[in-house]
Amino acid sequence: MSRNKPKGFTLLEIMIVVAIIGILVSLGIYKTVGHLETAREMRVQSDLQTIKTQLTLYESRNGFYPTTDQGVKALVTEPTTYRCPGTRHPDKYDVFSAGKDRTPDTADDIWPQQ
Repeated sequence: MSRNKPKGFTLLEIMIVVAIIGILVSLGIYKTVGHLETAREMRVQSDLQTIKTQLTLYESRNGFYPTTDQGVKALVTEPTTYRCPGTRHPDKYDVFSAGKDRTPDTADDIWPQQ
């Protein structure tokens, strides 16, 4: 009589396959994380270039760059101001432009003609 060979895998074979799968998965995760970091850095570079372009545009329109206090908010904030009740017209409202310095209540403010 011949001996029947056992069917199936041994515990050692299963452990080797699981270890190989674990190594492959960890390599895939490592590569993915590396690509995510590279993508983030590329996004930051793009954002910084956009800010530089907008600062140049701001300077060409106004003749100066925004101050540190104004920050990049000056790139998107229009210098027009509305107040109700107004300081010049307490019973109504004030509409004026903050002028070149984009700071309200300074000498370069522009008010509508009466």
